[in-house]
Amino acid sequence: MPVPTTTTMRIPRRLHRDEVYDRLLEAILDGTFEPAERIRDHDLSAWLCVSRTPIRMALARLGDLGLVETTSTRVTRIAPARPELLTDLVRTTWGLWALADADVAAAEPAGRAGLVRALEAGEARCGEVRAGAPEAAAAVTTTLCEVGAALAAFSANRSLGAVLEHLGLLLHHHASGVGGEADAGLLVQGLAAARHAAAAGEPGAWGAALVRLDDRVVAGVAA
Repeated sequence: MPVPTTTTMRIPRRLHRDEVYDRLLEAILDGTFEPAERIRDHDLSAWLCVSRTPIRMALARLGDLGLVETTSTRVTRIAPARPELLTDLVRTTWGLWALADADVAAAEPAGRAGLVRALEAGEARCGEVRAGAPEAAAAVTTTLCEVGAALAAFSANRSLGAVLEHLGLLLHHHASGVGGEADAGLLVQGLAAARHAAAAGEPGAWGAALVRLDDRVVAGVAA
């Protein structure tokens, strides 16, 4: 859809580049801006009531994340949704979870409880969506993002949290181009194993539960 024409959305006092970044990121993730849609500095400037400088700084930051791109003809646009990237994104996210084995074992009970809740919610979400339903891909990406956030909340590795957050943004964006073939239910067994390991909190249990996803499962949830 075109950039909104209303001028009532004023930016509150805060670093404009950060507030503009947050607003543009939200617009990309909630579908206000569609994948591959062209965006212009002056339209964004009028919409957010700021100068073009923070607009350009925010767009550069979004470009670093892979959510905005400039074409060879110098057109700035929202990055197209590329569903073919989801297989690697799902596998990478699952693999990064496994790196948190020591953090899970050392976590306070409250931290592990949050992780267990996120996994349990993911099981329910993915198990309730029928294979091929339009919301199946969203169920997978939401689950991966929420579990990643729960891990990052108590992980001593801040870089891990930042990478998981970045992967989550890419998962949400590229899942918007998925058709009706994803099967979220294929993820349930792995989530259940991870939940039991998180609840146990025993050294090595989390990593052992997160063995590399079978290629058929990855292909199924990211179809």
